[in-house]
Amino acid sequence: MEIYYLIPALAISAGLLSILGNKYDQIYLLFFSVAIFLICGFRYNSDIDYPGYFEIYERIPALTDLGADDFKSIYGEPLFILAGSFFKLFTSDYQLYLIILVAISIFGKAFFISKFTRYSSAAFGIYLCFHFITVEFIQVRWAVSTSLLALSLFFLINFRYLYVIIFAILAINFHYYSSVIVLIILIAYFVSIKKAYLIFYLCSIIFLLKLFDIFEFYRISDINFFSNYIKNQLNTYGNNDVSIGFLGILRVFFCIFLASIVPVGYSREILILKKTLIISTSVALIGYLIGTIFYYRTLVFCDLIFSVILFSRMTLINSKYYKLLYFLIILLYNLWFIIDINNNIYGKFITEYIFLK
Repeated sequence: MEIYYLIPALAISAGLLSILGNKYDQIYLLFFSVAIFLICGFRYNSDIDYPGYFEIYERIPALTDLGADDFKSIYGEPLFILAGSFFKLFTSDYQLYLIILVAISIFGKAFFISKFTRYSSAAFGIYLCFHFITVEFIQVRWAVSTSLLALSLFFLINFRYLYVIIFAILAINFHYYSSVIVLIILIAYFVSIKKAYLIFYLCSIIFLLKLFDIFEFYRISDINFFSNYIKNQLNTYGNNDVSIGFLGILRVFFCIFLASIVPVGYSREILILKKTLIISTSVALIGYLIGTIFYYRTLVFCDLIFSVILFSRMTLINSKYYKLLYFLIILLYNLWFIIDINNNIYGKFITEYIFLK
């Protein structure tokens, strides 16, 4: 199990090196990304979804034998099945297919982050604090899809519309929930920052009003009830079967607060990213009311954008006190990461790490 705790250690180290000397940030990001790639890509049956994906891949026929009925009978989106079918022309080894998928996910996100901040290794570490275990290590399809979505957004910002369409279509056909993120990106691209905040305020009001009803806050006068409620929420953080948890809800608003520190007029790129974060966070809140799975899916993209925006602020300042503050933020989020690792081990979502057999 020790290897899982190596990730927060790497994230803290990469963040510290990046903050102290971002001249070599691209080198730090490369080593950091390769380390994460090796850990994720060369694992064997170490997470709860591995057996299921292995079984799916075993059922996928080679491309020459693939038929329309296979898309109906085999679990997974069309591109996931088609890519696996193509790969089976060369080998039936699922592990090699997994390595390719992990490479797309990890290096795609690293590339995206590196294009918007000179503290990319620190930003990548912040993203991994939230989603290394659940997404990059377990949810293979959503990990790849979010990487394709990030690349689509990158090309949109850079006016390369053909690539925007290509990567958006690829993402949707690798995981259907990507269609929601594509819609978020388009809305954020065309609305003003004021309208984006208005959408967030409206969604927050709807969320909080519904939250009061769900959690029976009218019983707040009962001190024992309120005390037990808070304890229960804190204890159930990370348990997908029970609740998102009090901290899980609070951190959404904390992300918006930290992102608001970045000046709107800083750059066109950051402005678009900021609007994307605001709209996606709004959708995550509404998604929570519909079902926690929608909240979790959307939040992956939120946190990826948030990590970029957070460290884009550092390009505006050159103060050792601000750098200390950012390092403390890195430590705080890695503490969250360690708690998440413990919860996933306790819940048996991850097991003893086995290197590639």
